[in-house]
This record gives sequence, structure tokens and C-alpha cells, in this order.
Amino acid sequence: MKKTVRVTITKEIEIDIPDEMLSDEALEEFSFYMYHVDSVEELFEHAGQYIARVDRDYVEGIGQVSYTEFFEDVETEIVA
Repeated sequence: MKKTVRVTITKEIEIDIPDEMLSDEALEEFSFYMYHVDSVEELFEHAGQYIARVDRDYVEGIGQVSYTEFFEDVETEIVA
């Protein structure tokens, strides 16, 4: 038997990105090699998605970061 299950994971994490990766020059370099970002906030969003999916302290396009996970919740639902 097969079933399709929707799994929703919610995490709250605190991310520390080195200051040198938050300069205007670093944002321009990230935008050139990865994808366009307009702000430091978008860089933190990228890091958050990467950490949530891969669970590592090295984030592609940024480098070494540190983070603390405060909360994780998992919900499941049978969809088919």
C-alpha cells in the first residue's frame, strides 16, 4: 500500500553570520554567484532555508555560520 503524506516542519533558529559576509561587497558577490539579493535579511532567509533543509553549519554561498535551534514542530497529514 502507498500513501502520500504531507509533512510540515516548522523550526525557529537563531543564525549568526560573520560580519564580513554582511557587507555591501559580500551581498554583491553572493548576488553574482548565487542569486540576486537586495538585503542582509534575504541573506539570513537563505541561510535559514539551507540550515532547515541540510542541517549544517556551512551554508552554500555564505560559508561558515553558527546557529541555535529553539523550536521544532512536525505535523503530518494523509493527502492521498
